[in-house]
Amino acid sequence: MDRPRINWAELAEPAGIVTRYTAGGGSGTNQGSEEARRALEWLIGENNIRSGVELWLAGRQGEQATAWSVLMYIRSRRASEIAYDAYRAARTEGHTDEAALAVGLVSDICHPAALDWVDEFLAYQPTANPGLGLVDQALFCGVIDANDDRLERWLTTAQSNPDSYVQEAVSRIRESMAKWAPDPPIDPAQDSPSQL
Repeated sequence: MDRPRINWAELAEPAGIVTRYTAGGGSGTNQGSEEARRALEWLIGENNIRSGVELWLAGRQGEQATAWSVLMYIRSRRASEIAYDAYRAARTEGHTDEAALAVGLVSDICHPAALDWVDEFLAYQPTANPGLGLVDQALFCGVIDANDDRLERWLTTAQSNPDSYVQEAVSRIRESMAKWAPDPPIDPAQDSPSQL
């Protein structure tokens, strides 16, 4: 099946691909995975992204898996925002299962901007588990590292949650972080044999 041709030059702007020229005649272009994700998000388009989120939230089998896979693969910021809006609406209406499902999608997509919502997710009991899942996913995917200043606050908040699944997740995340922690510097005075 043939598709319309892509105007690659036009695609550079929404993808954030910028070429800078130096006074000496050289140039440098930022490019990479994040730019490719933004380009794919733009090519898919707002309506299709919204449709994918709606399919996921409605639980439409078959279509749901494809939408989830694509939105997660491109780490769609727009899909995260749409799912966040769905979470807020469900929370306002008291639909706790729908709120948790929306936060689960935000967690799976794991866009860095979604980390701004973690405190809110952890503070609301029905979304604490998928909210902590976002933290776990962000660590696993390298969206944040174990030295991020927010992690201890999030883990402390989650640790006070009465849900045993949340507490188990906190323990698992702390264990993983301990494995990733760099070894302490070696003190040469302690390692050298003592002089007699």
